[in-house]
Amino acid sequence: SVTVNAAYATTYTFQGTGSFAGTGSLNDIGPEELILNNANTYSGGTLISNAEAYVVLKNYAGMGTGPVTLAKAGGIWEATTTGSSTAGIAGDVNVLDDFKIQFDGTGSYAGVFLGDLTGNIGKTLTLNQPDDTTTNRYRAYGANTVYAGNLVLNGAATSQANYVGTTLAPYTGGTQIYNGVISGNGGIVQRGGGLTVLAGANTYAGGTTPTTGTIGFGSDSTGNVDSGPIGTGALFIAPELPNTSGSGTVLAYGGARTIANPLQYPSGTNNQTLIVGGTNDLTFSGPVTLNGLDGVTY
Repeated sequence: SVTVNAAYATTYTFQGTGSFAGTGSLNDIGPEELILNNANTYSGGTLISNAEAYVVLKNYAGMGTGPVTLAKAGGIWEATTTGSSTAGIAGDVNVLDDFKIQFDGTGSYAGVFLGDLTGNIGKTLTLNQPDDTTTNRYRAYGANTVYAGNLVLNGAATSQANYVGTTLAPYTGGTQIYNGVISGNGGIVQRGGGLTVLAGANTYAGGTTPTTGTIGFGSDSTGNVDSGPIGTGALFIAPELPNTSGSGTVLAYGGARTIANPLQYPSGTNNQTLIVGGTNDLTFSGPVTLNGLDGVTY
């Protein structure tokens, strides 16, 4: 294994055509900057364990193929490049303490998690995206995610896009379950054919869009909706652009549920179908907008 303990005012950099390979692990325990700018294949995992750690990932392959453990509150991890359907954080990400990840990439692949997300109850992973002028996404491909920690989705134009169940091999099916609180001004978009369960008293404000696949409501939202499984925003009935049609499913998970959030067509020009599935009772008690918020009708 390799341990990096960069002292104050120093920077340690992996770069060039060489690589760190084998079954070992990379342990960053210092208070200063570690830059990963080359492609590594080590499989033993990456540990970031210092309250002032600052890891800069300039190559998505820089952290090898093993799990990434975020072990100390206060650390920051910055990914500077835009990902793709095959370029992202390859291993599972385990949140042991409060931590921040900043994605500098933009567009639909601004941040890419190819593995599963796990975390301790009460600990918070904050996802930052500084560009508020572009539609940006944090893509989550994990097929066996059970995340107990909290999640903050920052970025006014940002959504977490759950691609569980996508046809991108090997991510061809599975479930993502979020039991903690999801907050921030981002939203959630369901993609792929899998199931995403939102079970926490969430407060994220960016809305929820079941473009395909299934979203399970694991708690209730009532009254003025200050929290609930889909946060404080609307349930948007809309296809995945540039498509003009599609269908997504919602269901009550773990028992009967009530959802007081508004149901809204963002545009009156789409043919998206909302399917209510499952065997548990699901009550929508909020307002419904069928003619499109843009004022455009058929």
